[in-house]
Amino acid sequence: MNITNNTFHSEFQNKNCLITGGLGLIGRNLAEYLLSLESNVIVLDVKERPTNLPTSIRYMQLDLEFSARNEDLLTQLLSNTQVHHLFNCISLKEENTSAMYARFDEYDFNLWRRIMEVNTNWVAKICSQVGKGMIEHNFGTIVNFASIYGATMGTDQRIYEGIPSEFYFNTPAIYPVTKGGIVALTKHLATLWGHFNIRVNAISPGGVYNFQNEKFVNAYSNRVPMNRMATVEEIVLPAVFLSSNSATYINGHELFVDGGLHAW
Repeated sequence: MNITNNTFHSEFQNKNCLITGGLGLIGRNLAEYLLSLESNVIVLDVKERPTNLPTSIRYMQLDLEFSARNEDLLTQLLSNTQVHHLFNCISLKEENTSAMYARFDEYDFNLWRRIMEVNTNWVAKICSQVGKGMIEHNFGTIVNFASIYGATMGTDQRIYEGIPSEFYFNTPAIYPVTKGGIVALTKHLATLWGHFNIRVNAISPGGVYNFQNEKFVNAYSNRVPMNRMATVEEIVLPAVFLSSNSATYINGHELFVDGGLHAW
């Protein structure tokens, strides 16, 4: 990542940073950036550990559902590790794209429940488990990743028009429903735990460029005042900022990182 790390190095060095969904686009880049700050990085995800993940990153593979195995793994992790900074990047994307992007009136609600379990229930459960240790140590920061399509904005369906069928995707209703829940959870925990010196904030990113179809990139960019999509670095740095000593009085905040899209 092309980010200078001098600003945050001293305060994140040797701090334990836990990232859920740490193999996704944002989570993986966040993990590697924190590693460059010499943080102790722990990644949780549902996939097998990739061979190219830096060996200094501690990795735990979890099940899709919050099973007894997951409980045991988390208990084992938290029994001997004080988590200073928690970043919840986890977001389930179904590999069956026709099911994932089906019309709302034809949506498979078994899939709906599975996405709700991971995107919202998992985040709540992990905040609960990690929060216990933060309360005990009277310190901690949590950054939850929500979305512009959540509690504030509706999905702009026009940006998906004209995408060739082999590249087609959209924002299914379950996504903003789960992300709106993340914003609500963030504000609740901020008011609940603030007096324990625990700050809980949310990042609501706009679209992040990841080699999407050109028609979509152009359609999306035309809706943004800055006329482009975000780079992943532009999402990672604000998340680290919210966890840093530069943001010690920011709590319960939903930070839009969207090039001004929400301001139209």
